[in-house]
Amino acid sequence: MNRKEESVKKLQEECKKRSIGFMTSWTKMALIKRLEDEDERDVEIKELRGMLKQKEESHKHQIQLTEKKIKEPLTQAQIRLKEQQGLLEDYNRKIQEIMDEKFTLMGKRKKVLHEVEQLDILIKSLI
Repeated sequence: MNRKEESVKKLQEECKKRSIGFMTSWTKMALIKRLEDEDERDVEIKELRGMLKQKEESHKHQIQLTEKKIKEPLTQAQIRLKEQQGLLEDYNRKIQEIMDEKFTLMGKRKKVLHEVEQLDILIKSLI
C-alpha cells in the first residue's frame, strides 16, 4: 500500500486500527514516518519472536537431555539404595538372631554353672 497517496484521515485511521499513538496535529509525512517506524518495529518483533521460539526449542531439548542424564543415575542410585536397605535389614535380622542365641546360651550357662556348684557341694559332702 502506498501511504503517500492516502489522506491524513486514512493514515490516522490506520494508526487507530493498529493502536499506534499519534497527535491529530501531525502532518501527513509525520504520520507516514510513524507508521513506517511501527512497520519496522513489527518486523523486528516478529524476528525476535522467531529467534525466541528457536531458543526455547533448543533449551527444551537441552533440559530434556539434562533430565535424562540426572534421572538415569538417580534411578540407579535408588536401586542400589534399596539393595543396601535389604542388606541392612538382613544384617539387623542376623544380629537379632545372634543376640537371641546369646541370651539362650547365657541361660544355659547359668543352669550348667548351678549344676556344677551342686555337684561341687555333693562331692565335698562325700569327701
